[in-house]
Amino acid sequence: MLYRIAVVGDVRRKTQAYELAQALDADLVLDTQASGLTANGQRAWAAASMTNSDWTVVLEDDAIPCTDFHTRLAEALTSTPTDVVSLYCGTSYPLQAQDVYRLAITEADNAGANYFTLPNLWHTVGVAIRTPLVKQMLEHIDGLTLPLDEAITTWMLAEGRRAAYTHPSLVDHRDDHTVIQHPDGIERTMPRKAWRYAG
Repeated sequence: MLYRIAVVGDVRRKTQAYELAQALDADLVLDTQASGLTANGQRAWAAASMTNSDWTVVLEDDAIPCTDFHTRLAEALTSTPTDVVSLYCGTSYPLQAQDVYRLAITEADNAGANYFTLPNLWHTVGVAIRTPLVKQMLEHIDGLTLPLDEAITTWMLAEGRRAAYTHPSLVDHRDDHTVIQHPDGIERTMPRKAWRYAG
């Protein structure tokens, strides 16, 4: 089982992005044109999927991979029941996701499961999609002005797909000052960390 990783980098965090990409032997797609996270994310998905890998994985430059990340990622991608995998489940935002997460985590705990599935992708801190599906996803979201997680969700809903969230999260979020404008207009003042982190 092969996967290829790309890191989406903002030029204001280029050192951080470079170090993450180097640590993971990943491609770095730096937003040198100030086109924004969604457009740069699409470029990262396109670049990383142009291989013979089974999975394409894209991480944001503020992702914090867990210990033994490659081993745990391979295990997760081998066992997942879905074609889309979120490596991160985050606290505080989006607000409407938190009760859903809380219930899903409780059910996963009770079942002793290492993932739970949802119809929405609510973060793009770390996401994996089966490589043969990436082109279809990119064609579907081309021209959309939505944030990347919402755009990918429209494709998932149209195709009847769900996302498996790894439990615990395989990446945490470096909760520094945000460098993007969030379309909901809500200032990010509460902690933005993984509900559970593999550490």
